[in-house]
Formats: sequence, C-alpha cells, structure tokens
Amino acid sequence: MPEHSYLGLASAMHRLTELVIRAAMSELSFPSLSGRASCGLDAACGNGDHSIWLAQALLPEGQVTGLDICREGLLQARKASAKAGLADKLAYIQGDLHSLPFRDRAFDWAWCADCLWPGPKSQGFLGMDPMPVLEELVRVVRPGGLIAILFWSSQRLLPGHPYLEARLNATRAACYPFQEGGSFLDHILSAPVWLHQAGLEKIRGQTFVADLHTAVDGQAGDDLAACFQMLWGRAMPELSEADKAQFERLCHKSSPDFIANRPGYYGFITYTLFFGLVTSRPR
Repeated sequence: MPEHSYLGLASAMHRLTELVIRAAMSELSFPSLSGRASCGLDAACGNGDHSIWLAQALLPEGQVTGLDICREGLLQARKASAKAGLADKLAYIQGDLHSLPFRDRAFDWAWCADCLWPGPKSQGFLGMDPMPVLEELVRVVRPGGLIAILFWSSQRLLPGHPYLEARLNATRAACYPFQEGGSFLDHILSAPVWLHQAGLEKIRGQTFVADLHTAVDGQAGDDLAACFQMLWGRAMPELSEADKAQFERLCHKSSPDFIANRPGYYGFITYTLFFGLVTSRPR
C-alpha cells in the first residue's frame, strides 16, 4: 500500500470536497460572518485551504487567523494564501489548541474542522475529552459569537458493491478512533452535547453532501484512490482474502477495474456541521 502523508491526504480530500465545505461555510449566516467585517479563527488550520475559503466568504475587511501545531502545514498555508492573493487577510500562528495564544474574546467566530475526534493522544488525537479545546474556543470568542465544528461523517463510494462496502465500514479500522463499547459521547454525532456542555446556545447540526461524478480521472482519480486508502487501507487485516482481492481490484488507480473509471460512476461524502453561539458570561 502506498503511504500518504497527513498533509498530502488533506490536500487530496479538500480537492474532492471543496464545494461541500464551502456550502457548509455559507450556512453560517450570522452577523459575525455576514453584513459586516469580522475576525475569526481557523483552529487546526492544517494546510490553510479552509482558511482561504473562510477569508473569501468574508467582507473585504474581514480577517482570518489560522492556528496549527504543525510548522510544515503553516508553511504550506502561507504559500497558498499568498498565491491566492489573500496574504493581507490571513495570518498564521503556531500553537496548541489546549492553550490558545490569544486574549479572551479576541474573535467574532471560530471554525474547527476534522479535528475534535475523541481519540488517544498517543495516536495523534487531542484526547478522549473534547471539552478542554471547546472551552478554549469559547474563551477566545466574544459573547454572541459563533463556534462551528465540522466532521467528515459518512460516505458511499463503491456503487454496485454494497456488501463489500458494508464490511469495510464495519471494520475497527474504518470506525477508528471510536472504540467498541465506548460511550455515545465519544462519537462525533454527540457534538451537540459537547457544545451544550461548553455553554453554547442556539445549537444546530446540518449535513452536507459532496457529489462525486464520472468521469473521475486525472487528479480526481488520484485523490479518490488516496481517499480509499485513507478510509480502508488499514482494514486489510480484518478482511477475508476474497474481500482483500476485491478491494485491490476496485480501489487501486492502477487497476484496470478501478471503480471510478466506470461510465456513470457516482459516489458521495457527507460532512456534518455543528454550530452555536457563545452566551454572555461573567469574567
């Protein structure tokens, strides 16, 4: 199996899902994102793609600060922002989500995408409890401001092979980092509970669909093949030999039976957005 770096995978997934991420951003039609200039935080900004899309959604005077712990990602983000002509609207800072290097009430809103997955710190996650990070986001967003968190929540990518896809999705690797026997609060769809516990109000959830159409070729085909590996590559030890062979045949770009090369190919990925407003609170 080819190895894919985190940043490389992020770029591939963002190319596949840019339209749906922008659609989710456009749903945030609060005063803090429309009608006046605002300043916001892209928490765990990675390679900066989301920061750029957020900046493009704001009025010309709006400002976005991207924060990430990964220096390499921030270097990519700065280059991408300059290339997009947005260097004056974007700033990037290295920092830890558990201890944000900003004063209280510094921002009108905060955005955090595909980051607050409950999982062990030893395996690169923020920990089993998302509350410390959410409490930091609440601290740095003004009362009445917006906090939004986004998660990749599902996919259907192997049309005509529902049993194989079901078995792939039922593996422990595919359900990772959620663990069998865990609390429902450890699942991303419990994010409204997290936001309530963090003191937010007017909490909402909404799911958006990224449509993948034929013909998926060139860069899109490479990106979809990387997506298959990200989702299911680690599941191979849990599969039968027959399922392994079918996965190799359908999901590798070099295979003559690569599924996305089929006429009329269609698949989809869903993202679920949760958001709420910071209540007035004593300091």
